Amino acid sequence: MEKKAIKKTPGRTFILEYLQKQKKPVDMESIYQYVQKYSINQSTVYRTINLFIQEGIVRPVIISKDKLYIELVRENDHHHHLICTDCQKIEDFDLCEI
Repeated sequence: MEKKAIKKTPGRTFILEYLQKQKKPVDMESIYQYVQKYSINQSTVYRTINLFIQEGIVRPVIISKDKLYIELVRENDHHHHLICTDCQKIEDFDLCEI
């Protein structure tokens, strides 16, 4: 957050820490479930994620029309996602030759 000149707050810090631990995109409900133990409310999660998207810290991943998924933007991390149509499990896919 320091690189982007965003004020560091407890809510933003907990959300960023959670996203840094994730290997795959997560939905908003997962983020909220993690941070609510720190008394962070759902509107703070949505506002923070919107700010992080605007600042290029995270990106939205559209996997279904029903849920918004979020993943951390990492340097030199161009990839796509494969989604199982049965269980909805998400896997990163690096090969761009298709």
